[in-house]
Amino acid sequence: MKSKPQTEPSPAQNNQLRQTLDANPSFMLVVDRDARILLANRAAARALGAEPQLLQRKVCGEVLHCLHSQESSGGCRSSEACKVCGILSIVEAASRGESVMTQDLAMSIQTPTGSREARFMVAAIPFDFEGTRSVLLTLEDATELVQQRRPRPTG
Repeated sequence: MKSKPQTEPSPAQNNQLRQTLDANPSFMLVVDRDARILLANRAAARALGAEPQLLQRKVCGEVLHCLHSQESSGGCRSSEACKVCGILSIVEAASRGESVMTQDLAMSIQTPTGSREARFMVAAIPFDFEGTRSVLLTLEDATELVQQRRPRPTG
């Protein structure tokens, strides 16, 4: 007798997924097709200064402090700049089933002292999470690395 395919992961499978993501030092998020966070690993939570549970249901641009997420009352996904957002484009591609290998993305982020450009290496793969098509998004902050590689003025 064949068993029915599982659509919902068991608690043990969810726990195993969380442990796997938490063991990774990279900033990892499971997001829905609207870039809303379903699950964040410890590295992401630590980098963002919040508990993983507090990040759930928030949109990527808001937790990454994207400058454009504050340009419209609708938040992330609602400003003119969001139409060409690299992270949103990557999430949309992965939601359609495409794997996105590492891409270098620039983002203007809000800091306590103003704004600055941040650089991220981003990868995404389609991922079924709790029976729903989702995206496993990995981000590496490459801001310092990019700055180190810039040619230094001579003179």
